Parts: sequence; C-alpha cells; structure tokens
Amino acid sequence: MRLFPKFFSCFLCPCLVAAGLAPAALADTVSLRYGWTAGLDILVTFEGERIRFGEGKERRVLGSGSYRLTTATSDAGLVLRYSEFEMEPVDVQGMPGVDTGPGPQAQMQRLVSQLGGALPETVIGPEGYIVQFNGTAETVAAFREAFRGLTDQLPPEARPRMQEILDQIMTEEILQQRMIEEWNRDVGVWIDAELERDELYQTEAVGQVALLGNAELSSVITFQYQGPAPCEEGAAQARCVKLVMRSQIEPEALTEALHAFTERLAGQPVPKVTDLKQDQHVELITDPQTLMPRRIIIEKHNTMLVMQGGQPVRGGQSERKELRYQYR
Repeated sequence: MRLFPKFFSCFLCPCLVAAGLAPAALADTVSLRYGWTAGLDILVTFEGERIRFGEGKERRVLGSGSYRLTTATSDAGLVLRYSEFEMEPVDVQGMPGVDTGPGPQAQMQRLVSQLGGALPETVIGPEGYIVQFNGTAETVAAFREAFRGLTDQLPPEARPRMQEILDQIMTEEILQQRMIEEWNRDVGVWIDAELERDELYQTEAVGQVALLGNAELSSVITFQYQGPAPCEEGAAQARCVKLVMRSQIEPEALTEALHAFTERLAGQPVPKVTDLKQDQHVELITDPQTLMPRRIIIEKHNTMLVMQGGQPVRGGQSERKELRYQYR
C-alpha cells in the first residue's frame, strides 16, 4: 500500500531548495536537475519480495519481471508509455493452500501482461512534473474486466461482495495518485534540490489518500545525499549519485483511516488494530544532470497489534522491491 500524500512534491521541492545550505566544496554538494528527453527506450527489470508475519507464521512471495518504458513528444509535454510487461513464475513459500502449479502461474503471467499493457500514458510538463494522463478510464475498465474473470471463480454468493470491493479499490483517482507518487518518489521530489553530502533534510507533507477514502494523513520525510556512485554496478567512474529518502506516516490518523477502510471492504465491523506503524525507505542511484534513474530500491515495513480471542497478536508485512533501468 502506497500512502505518500497526494501531489506532495508540488510543495515539498521548494522546502529542499530553500533549506539554507551552507557553502561547501563542489564534491560535497549536488545540484539535481530534470532532463528527461524524447526518444528514450528503457528496459526496466524488477524483482520483489513480500513477507507477511503473524501468529508465529511467515508467508513469503517472491516475483520478478520486466517492462519497456519509452518517451515521445506531444503538444502537452513529454509522453511516457509503458509496454511489453513480462512476469516470471511467482515463488510462494509458507502458504500450503495456494496453488502454484503451471495453470495458476500461466494465468497470473497473462494477467500481469494484460494489465501492464493497459497502463495510461503519463504526460510530463517542461518542469518535470506530471500534468495529465491519457487513458485512465480505459485502464480502469481493463483492470475490472481482468479481475472479473477471477471473481467468476468464486462461489456465486461471494461474487457480488468481491465486485463491490474491486469497485472501491479500482478507480481513476486511485490509479492516478499511485502513478503520481511513484514519479515523484523517483524524479519529481528531487528536481532543483541543492543537497550537501550527508546532511539530513526533514520536512512534513500532508495530503489526502484516495485508497483510504481521501483520508488526510501527514508524513515525516527525510532526505539525504550520500555521495557519488557508479551508474552501473562495477563501473570505474562514479557519474551518478546516491540519494536516500525515508518516510513515516503519523500512526494515529493512519490507524483510524485503515480501520474505516477495512470495515468498508468487509461490509461489517472488524477487529481494530493498534500500535500501527508504517515506514518506507527508498535508495536511488540516479544521474544528477537529468534525474534519469539507474537503480531504485524500495523497502516498506508495517507492524500492528490485532485483538484475536481477547489477546493482542502482533503481525505485519515487509516488502522489498528493486528496479534497474537499462537505457538502450
């Protein structure tokens, strides 16, 4: 679940630029500039791991794949297009009731390819921020149609409720917010920042989260430039830079919003979670002159207490995802 505040980069970037950096040697300071251009052809490979834990059990899902990202010009700005999604067989551990045979694997791979190919075009303005999307309605329709096939496999009495859930979590607003957050995380939030090496910058962002019924949540976010880094692993020259961002959502408001969300999905009262904590760590290797990323590592951690049988049970989830960009 991604919970960065909506459009936070629009007011966060000036905080970084106006942070009042003291003069420093060039090697100890980085100036980050936006420089994406038309004609890019990028192969993005990814691998991820998700671990759920609770009640003394651990369930692990590992996956990997790739997609193609290309850029082109338009009257509205630079157009990003996603295509050629491919997914490797998923490795599931600690979940004996899950069928991971050839049939379900093939179905999952077809679903990922179908949904990935339906992503809307993203249009980036000259300053490096998203200005519009093309085709979000068609994407949401494709998502709902794809998952309708899975819903049809449920018992008849369970299908209407599942369709209601899908209608709540598959909307144009939620899709757009997710894509905005990912672009801002990787590019937008860093534009025009002037960062001193190893200095820790902190700001607070407040925004609405569409997936949680537009609940307003605040996040404490820290940023750090950790020095030059090779653009490719093993390269002799360090032409890129390593940037780190950490964020933590205010726990009380998140707890209330998540409880309301789960009750809407369940259609009935559900046990309330307590001691909910969620944080995210992003490590970015990118070109400082263009903010075209080379490698991104995203780690998310959630922990909580849930009352079961009158006793508090700690559970949670950890995720790690790594993306690598190959410019062709």
